[in-house]
Amino acid sequence: MRTKGGYLKCFCSTSKGPNSLGSFLSHLRKKPIDRHRRLIWSYLAFFTSPFVVFSWNVVFYIAFLLLFAYVLLMDFHSVPHTPELILYALVFVLFCDEVRQWYMNGLKYFTDLWNVMDTLGLFYFIAGIVFRLHSSNKSSLYSGRVIFCLDYIIFTLRLIHIFTVSRNLGPKIIMLQRMLIDVFFFLFLFAVWMVAFGVARQGILRQNEHRWEWIFRSVIYEPYLAMFGQVPSDVDGTTYDLSHCTFTGNESKPLCVELDEHQLPRFPEWITIPLVCIYMLSTNILLVNLLVAMFGYTVGTVQENNDQVWKFQRYFLVQEYCSRLNIPFPFVVFAYFYMVVKKCFKCCCKEKHTKPSACCVTNEDNETLSWEAVMKENYLVKSNAKANDNSEEMRHRFRQLDTKVLCSLWGRLGVGQALGSIVLITSSQAAVTSPGTKNVPLYICSGKGPQSSSNSPTSFYRGEN
Repeated sequence: MRTKGGYLKCFCSTSKGPNSLGSFLSHLRKKPIDRHRRLIWSYLAFFTSPFVVFSWNVVFYIAFLLLFAYVLLMDFHSVPHTPELILYALVFVLFCDEVRQWYMNGLKYFTDLWNVMDTLGLFYFIAGIVFRLHSSNKSSLYSGRVIFCLDYIIFTLRLIHIFTVSRNLGPKIIMLQRMLIDVFFFLFLFAVWMVAFGVARQGILRQNEHRWEWIFRSVIYEPYLAMFGQVPSDVDGTTYDLSHCTFTGNESKPLCVELDEHQLPRFPEWITIPLVCIYMLSTNILLVNLLVAMFGYTVGTVQENNDQVWKFQRYFLVQEYCSRLNIPFPFVVFAYFYMVVKKCFKCCCKEKHTKPSACCVTNEDNETLSWEAVMKENYLVKSNAKANDNSEEMRHRFRQLDTKVLCSLWGRLGVGQALGSIVLITSSQAAVTSPGTKNVPLYICSGKGPQSSSNSPTSFYRGEN
């Protein structure tokens, strides 16, 4: 029977009053209620934890991309159907979340590359809706579909940000970002070679081309493809085909090369062919291998600090989800409406209450600073102790070396000559012993030399200098 804190003790302690039975029954009813409350609180704490919210956001975003792909590939009509309307609603939820982040962070919002991608994706989606709903003609509807397709690329690339939670994939994202910077500087060098070769080639082969699209093809596009191994076909006069060009420039063909009086290409092959060879040698071998070397250096630099890079990424990811509401998508839109209504009711109040951190309260911040100060002091103490240990170890090694040398002299030279050598060695080692040392035993031999005896000394003392 339970007597300590149980039902029987409760009944006995309350049985003196007139309402003893009612008190006992109310006590029995409180325990299931408290248990249900704790169970509900546990469920709420679990489903609103940062890990569950992050996981739910990942699932929501993948479902959003699948719905977007389904609309683009299978359900894109002149009049929006139900899947497309659901897609608009989900994008509106994303738009509300980005507005909240911009309101909380201010101009710092645009310092993050992922926020810039989110803003660009939403801007493209709004532009696509404008062309999409203005579907009076097919060209406008097609333009809206093209913009949606480009926007899908941005939203899909945004999925890379989720991989920062992984210790292996997180640093790879930093590698990609820095490699893009290397590609940016590589394009400067490549543009010099491309423009030089493209303008020279176009000027040698053709005269007075007025169509800008074909000038772009000859000066920029074809030299760019030559970097990947596509050799231009119009630099060799023996294989040049006049049926694939136009002399008037009115057809959708490139302008024919200038011909001589024999109706043969006028350009000298001894200039055009070596020019193409030099260009491909410079771009395919020199510049491309330079880019590969830059990539290797970038990857090696990040790989050396792999763990630190991942921890920095994880910190910013945790900070991002600490600043978010603990409500899964897309139900967070109701919380946004509540926040807007609450802000409208308090618009007359001009006071601004700023919090020191989105994840920590003031006491936790102070505890963190105290912990950092203690860790700093511990590190300094350990560093000083390690330096002292190194100096003591060096002194101990010198003493051991002196002992071995003198013991070998004792065994080989005898007592008299060994004592004469001891004076020289001990004088040279005076700097090793700390000043003020008196009668410290420095050399101890076992007395097993060839001329040693039981009366021979086995230890030597260094006196005060």
